[in-house]
Formats: sequence, C-alpha cells, structure tokens
Amino acid sequence: MNGSWVAKPLFALSDAEKILYRDLYVPGFPLSQTLEWGYALRDEVQVPFVVFSPERRVASLFTVSGTLAECVNGPVLDWSRIHSARELNEQVSMVVYALHKSNSGLRSIRIRPRLQEKEFVFLREHLAFPLDQVDEARSMILDLQETEDAQLRALPARIRNEISRSLRSGVRVVSRETSDGISDFWGFTREFYRERGLPLPEEEWIRGLLFGNRDWALKSKLISAFHEESGSQASLLLVWFGGVALYFFAHEIRTSSCPKISLNVCAQWEAMMACIRSGVRHYDLNGVLAPHEASKEAEPYRGVDFYKRKFKGREVEYRSPTICFGAP
Repeated sequence: MNGSWVAKPLFALSDAEKILYRDLYVPGFPLSQTLEWGYALRDEVQVPFVVFSPERRVASLFTVSGTLAECVNGPVLDWSRIHSARELNEQVSMVVYALHKSNSGLRSIRIRPRLQEKEFVFLREHLAFPLDQVDEARSMILDLQETEDAQLRALPARIRNEISRSLRSGVRVVSRETSDGISDFWGFTREFYRERGLPLPEEEWIRGLLFGNRDWALKSKLISAFHEESGSQASLLLVWFGGVALYFFAHEIRTSSCPKISLNVCAQWEAMMACIRSGVRHYDLNGVLAPHEASKEAEPYRGVDFYKRKFKGREVEYRSPTICFGAP
C-alpha cells in the first residue's frame, strides 16, 4: 500500500499541519460531534490521531485506546476524488493502513462518518466492508451575512419584530469572556436542564473542553439577555472553531413579572453578531428533530426544536453508519 498516507498523534502535528487540519476538518461537518468527544481526547487512555492523505485533502480524527481505533469526526473519505467503487475501497483501506502503521498494537478499527444522503447511498452500495448500525442526525445551519444590517434583513419578519419589541422593552444584551462566568452559567444551566429532565455533563467536562488545551484552538463567548426590572435572563454558550460556530448550551430564567418579550431570541441575535465580527459565516443551531420525533407529545426537545425552526435556517440531514473491520 501507499505509505504516503500518514497518521500522526494530535500533539505531534507541526504548526502547518494544525492549520491544514483545522481548515479541512471543520467546514463540512457539524461541530457538535467534535465537542461531544472533546474532553475524552484529553483522557490519558485515549490518544487522538489525525490521518492525512498524500495530497493532504483528507483530515480525519481517530482516538486510539488499547487495540481499538475509533473515528471521532472528520470527512474520513475525500468524496471529491471518489468516482468508483474501487477508489472508495482504496481510500478506506489507506486510512486503515495509516492507522495500523502508526500503532502496531491495533487489532480493530471502527469508523462512524457523518454523511449526506447521496454519499451514504454510494457507500452502502459499493463499500467492500459491511455497514452495521446506521444512525440519523439533523441540524439547522444559519448562513450568516457579512454585516449586521444585512443579517437583520435576512431574518424572518417574526424574529425581527421579536428583537425590536424586546429591546424597546428594556432588554440589555451582554457578551463576555467564558472564563469570567462559566461557573455561574453552568450552575443555572444545570438547574434548567434538571427541571426538564435533560442530561448535562459535569462542570469539569466543560472546563476541560474549553480551557484544557490551547492547541485545540476552540473559541467561546457567554452571551446573556437581561430584563433587569423583572429579574429575568437568557444565556447561551457560543463556541466556534474554524469557520463554523455552534449554539452549545443555554438556559432561561423567567420570573412571573417578566413581560411578553423574547430573551432567547435577543441572545441569539447577539450570537450572530459575535459570529459576524469574528469572520464566522455558518452558525450551527446544534440539532433539530426529525418530523416523526417532533410530533411526539412526550419528546423533551420538542419545544427547543420549535424554537430553532423559527429562524428558518438550512436543514442538513446526515447518515452515520458504523463500519467495523480488522487492521491488516
């Protein structure tokens, strides 16, 4: 096999490779999957590896633990260069080979790429390796404009009206550094999630993710919308990496004296402005429900799904098959 396929530990990348990895790794894939695994990458048992193709057109992230390598995220396959079943299987084999050569103790490899429908169909029909479980995922992407005025005009009229009415009612929006308020934010978010029966990691997890490794190049802001007269607020954690930002966690505290205003929408508006000021053009609202899920009365995320869809973003669907095979 071609030995120019290379797998390197994340900590061993050169500055040029880090830039290349950042640029190739993020744009086509939801940031959320990266972040769900982010803290695990700092576990001493799991070592993150990046796989590069000869042309440096593919960057994939795997964690190696014992004799098993698992794909965390990344394209895995360079679809722009796959035009036949032979090329597809050759690329998968090269990824496997690169990982195997980087760690001779590997005995099995598990890949879970997130693919759009046409990519999934091609892979299912032509991949020589069997597909096991296939999961589905959806997200809502806001493709942002270059200026505040242009972005405001691009929003649905209902959202524009909610922002205007809320700001006239005395809502104040604040953007601050995450390190200045993560403990308070996480405490309020924990209570908010607990009341709704939603899971939330421990504060140690989010601190490790945001502040544990400067090479991770993850940026973040805490954004809050306050109505001080009623003591109400809505806050969210905005994170971005490369050209994609993510609406990560949020909470709302609404008192009985709070008027009919949209604190969450005001916080989202400021998040969009923070993205535009940072040169980020794609804002991932971090998952929406499939229609059959949203129709279930007992679905805990039903209200969140309705809220996200008000922004009329671009819905993206993914298939995530599990591919298991032994190392050569």
